[in-house]
Amino acid sequence: MKKLIALILSAVMLLTLVPAAVLAAPAADEVGKVATGYTPAGKGIASIAEATDPAGSYYLTADVTVEVTIPAFTGTLDGNGHTITVSAPLFGELSGTVKNLTIAGTVSAASENTGALAKVSTGALVLENVKNTANVTGVLKNESTQFATGGLVGQANGALTVTNCANTATVTGQTAGGFVGFVNGDFAATFKGCVNAGKVTNAGADSANKFVDEVYGNIYFGLGGVVGTANGKATVTFEDCKNAGHIEALTVKVPSGGILGSFHVIDNAEKAVGMSVSFKSCENTALITGTWQTGGIGGWIKAPTTADGCKNSGKIVSTASYCGGILGRINPDNTPLVHTIKNCENSGEISGATGDHGGILGYSTHLNLTIDNCVNKGTFSCVKGNIGGIVGNINSKASFTIKNCLNVADLTTAEGQSGCVAGIIGKITSDPNLVNKATISNCKNTGKLTANHDSSSWGGGMCGYIANGNVDVIDVVNEGDVYSKHYCAGIVGRFGGDKTKASINITNAINSGKVRAGKGDSAGILAFSVGHVKIVSCVNTGYIYNETSRAAGIYGAPLDKYDSDGDKTADAKCTNSILIDKCINFGDVKGFSRIGGISAALGIIDEKDSYVISNSVNYGNVTADVTSGNHYVSGITAYAWGGGGANGLFNVQNYGNITVTAPEGEYAGEIITAGLIAYYNTSKYNVQNCLNAGKIDVKTSGAKVTTFQ
Repeated sequence: MKKLIALILSAVMLLTLVPAAVLAAPAADEVGKVATGYTPAGKGIASIAEATDPAGSYYLTADVTVEVTIPAFTGTLDGNGHTITVSAPLFGELSGTVKNLTIAGTVSAASENTGALAKVSTGALVLENVKNTANVTGVLKNESTQFATGGLVGQANGALTVTNCANTATVTGQTAGGFVGFVNGDFAATFKGCVNAGKVTNAGADSANKFVDEVYGNIYFGLGGVVGTANGKATVTFEDCKNAGHIEALTVKVPSGGILGSFHVIDNAEKAVGMSVSFKSCENTALITGTWQTGGIGGWIKAPTTADGCKNSGKIVSTASYCGGILGRINPDNTPLVHTIKNCENSGEISGATGDHGGILGYSTHLNLTIDNCVNKGTFSCVKGNIGGIVGNINSKASFTIKNCLNVADLTTAEGQSGCVAGIIGKITSDPNLVNKATISNCKNTGKLTANHDSSSWGGGMCGYIANGNVDVIDVVNEGDVYSKHYCAGIVGRFGGDKTKASINITNAINSGKVRAGKGDSAGILAFSVGHVKIVSCVNTGYIYNETSRAAGIYGAPLDKYDSDGDKTADAKCTNSILIDKCINFGDVKGFSRIGGISAALGIIDEKDSYVISNSVNYGNVTADVTSGNHYVSGITAYAWGGGGANGLFNVQNYGNITVTAPEGEYAGEIITAGLIAYYNTSKYNVQNCLNAGKIDVKTSGAKVTTFQ
């Protein structure tokens, strides 16, 4: 048996997480300046009026003030370290190159795109070493057309490269970004080494905007530290960008993000080809306040997304919907695009009013998703919804993988509010028809997890509730205590899927955290299931306790085919084969009703299926303090029913003591105890090559007691 223990422990890999990359963004104070001895090219001018050729190449020889908007410019303007003070956008339409410039002043517009540098870009535009210090206020009221506001450019309609630029001013608009309000079209937009230290807000915007959908809000709008929103088939790249400015959505269900507010696409797979969003080594350190999907890096993105080496340390607040430390929400509509999040870290507080909330990602759906090597250190103060250290909720019609991830933060839902809580993923709803499975592998949780609703809360070290699909949970560790007023377990709280197709495989999982449930079931590995279950090479060392119901060291119980009156339920056609193999429980177990060192209950509704516990050992003591009713207490499994296959216990051993304490005097009910199995109601049950070495002690003077060794 020592060999078996060593084999299981060695199978669980150590997490070797790589920290997010060091950022290369410049200090905002240094942007716009040039080095001593710098020699500009082109014609030197002391006034913008001297730039007579809109396609010419010019550099400034002095600071200048411009009070009008130049209709168009397609050439090169080198600020040469100087400042242009404006009271309107410097250019109406802009392409070409602008560099080494600081813009100061104040800009406002009532009914058009606006930015301190340009209203719109119309062709390829390069911005390099440009800083904006001019406050910009754009459209805030309902218009027949959407207008955007940017610190530099209102709307980009052509290829765009922005390098080592900064915004330190306040930008206000319905769609607003620290640099660009709206990226719109079929082109590449690249932002590298950009810093936003200014506030981006929609303060004063209409609260009942005609663009807002009651369900989806309005991702045509967005607030972002770099870009407000993007659309079309644009390929948008952010590298080494940083947001240190407050992003503040106050009205109109607007997505908000530290770097990008939203990316909207046509809900069609063919039209979605070619678009993408990429964040590399980006960081947010500021407060992000959203009224819709909110994220430290991106708000709501409906395009193929990559986030690599990104960090968030700012507080993320959503007053109405999903929020995440890195991304608030990623999903296309009914189009399973590919998304990758890797090497990311969140240490900021996550605060959501409702919906789904995650340390890395709040919510995702309809996608092929991989999250790899990510860490959450941020705490949660969420009122209602599903919360996970890595992801709040995945509702997918495609395969996804969460691997090499770590949560170290304590996570708690508000008292009396429903929702799932987990160290890795709060809730999963996957498609049981998928060939490729959903996978959680090589992940670890050390945070304390608390779910506070009496009947609609589930807690788990890896996942609180898996509602459907075919799921593998492999090489995982939970060290955090788990508490739920409903179902909870050290690894997965509840698996309840399609009654004929859904399956879960938990292999090489270790739980050392205390697990306590108010009601429902509690277990070291999996508390409750509907569907096919395999639990292989798993270990529990944590104390398992249930205040009112079933408890077990490894597995709680499946769906019962009988209701409280003894009649068959509508779920009686369910198939739910169960295999528990090569598992060990070291933790003490205490509960009520049905308590087992390995399993509280086993049962099969379809007579063709089977349930088996094999090659497994219990070392934990099993106890129950009972007041009335029937109770089943055992070293291996307390209760079993149904099945027509090779049901039973094969090569299992119990070394834990079994103790039941009942009140003195008259007792209504029966207490059944056993070293191996307390009760089964099927004629096809096998017990082969099994051993009980534990003591059985029932302390009662009035209860009927039946004991099997």
